[in-house]
Formats: sequence, C-alpha cells, structure tokens
Amino acid sequence: MAAIFAILAAVIWSAWIFAVFVVMACMVLAFICIYLQLTGWLYINHTLNSGDLKDIEESYMSIQQSHLWVAELNGRVVGMVGLVHEENFEQGVYELKRISSPRSMPCFVEASMQTNGTAFSS
Repeated sequence: MAAIFAILAAVIWSAWIFAVFVVMACMVLAFICIYLQLTGWLYINHTLNSGDLKDIEESYMSIQQSHLWVAELNGRVVGMVGLVHEENFEQGVYELKRISSPRSMPCFVEASMQTNGTAFSS
C-alpha cells in the first residue's frame, strides 16, 4: 500500500511540476514578445521623430546637391535612397544617409542606381 501511495504521490508531484514549468515558460515567452514589440515600436518612433525623416525638406531638399529618391511599384512606395552632399565634400562625393528596401527586393537600390546615372553625380 505504501508503494502505491509513493507512486501516486510521485505522479501527482511530477504533473504539478510540469504544469508550473509550462506556466512559467508561457510567461517568459509573453514577456519576450512584449519586449520585442516595445523595442520595435521605440525604434520606429525614434527613427521617424529624429534625424533626417523628421524634416525631409531641411535634410535633403534645402541642401545644395542633396537628393532623396522614393521608389514606387504599382503605386506603392517600396524603397528610398537619401544622399547628402556636405560643403566640405569634394564635388560628386555624397554621404549615404538613408537606404530602405523590402527584403523581397534586395536588388532595388543597385538597379535604381544603374538605371539612373545621376544617382551619384550632381
């Protein structure tokens, strides 16, 4: 009788430990998901509210020889390239400030640079 009681206690205890483990694992995964979403939101918010995207007119259009190109495909924006020419740069030298393209189109920038010869010259 004592052996049956010991086996039953071990099974119940094992089930309890497994249940606690599952609940803790779910909580850890939930915290990881919340952290990743919060981090992503903070990065996007920071990117859009600071630097060159906060004031495109001042960052690209008001600086002589600086450029911002936006690529469209079927009426949708699919990428962008931003080049800035600082006063202390030589003629035809630019700093790449912004580049963005979807993962499904990694050759967007290379193709746009090849088809538009003015991308790196004024």
